[in-house]
Amino acid sequence: MLHTIPYQNNWAYNDISRLVSSQVLLSESCIFCNVPLIDLPEDYLGDDNYEVLTELQLCPNCGWWSVSQAHSDKQMWDDELERMVFLYGGIGSLKELSLNDINEPLAEIRQYLIGKFGDRFVVNPKVFENVVASVFRNLDQNVVVTAYSGDGGIDAVMTDGSDLVGVQVKRYKSKIEVEQIRAFAGALYLHGYSRGVFVTTSDYQAGCKRTARLYAERGLPIQLYNAQNFYSALELSHYNTHSNWATREKILSIVQNSDLHPIFN
Repeated sequence: MLHTIPYQNNWAYNDISRLVSSQVLLSESCIFCNVPLIDLPEDYLGDDNYEVLTELQLCPNCGWWSVSQAHSDKQMWDDELERMVFLYGGIGSLKELSLNDINEPLAEIRQYLIGKFGDRFVVNPKVFENVVASVFRNLDQNVVVTAYSGDGGIDAVMTDGSDLVGVQVKRYKSKIEVEQIRAFAGALYLHGYSRGVFVTTSDYQAGCKRTARLYAERGLPIQLYNAQNFYSALELSHYNTHSNWATREKILSIVQNSDLHPIFN
């Protein structure tokens, strides 16, 4: 049943899917990322006769969630110590998401990339610049993305105290060449930046790290982020801003406005 879930080119889990079974609902791992789910605080409503216990689980990687709701009715049994329990549930449903659309919510693009970083080459280049800027912003940096044209080779600007830091972002599949590092260093020098950060979706050719180190020795440090380095920063910024309580309230709001489905298998 899992293979029928339409996850291609979709991501934000803003609704409840009808494709739910006990296998999916009671899974301890995300059906997309296969990472362990975290348990969010439970929600309980009840009195002496009827109780409703809502349990929520969340994937810390991509944001997929599941909800199980046990309805316990003591009045359906003659024995006061027994209850009839009905189990209902729902899982996060995916919505359409176009990675090449500059109008898509940035938070949803970031969440998508955490789960499917291999699709980073499909993201609109300007959108990816905004993703990079948002990651550094969530890591306590002050960042401003420059205009599409006339940026002089600088895609974003960070401030670190009195220092100005120039950022260049290359959404490339091929490796970055040494000459591109030199051109970036020239742009930093001409515009008065004290240091630079170069981010690529691929990797660097041999000699790039040595070139960056030589510029650092001459007073112009350049930090290089390859795809793996940036993904680690993306994950860290996601966990830094992730609020279990905020997510819990959002899921409960969705549950209250939707019908959970009876679980029989």
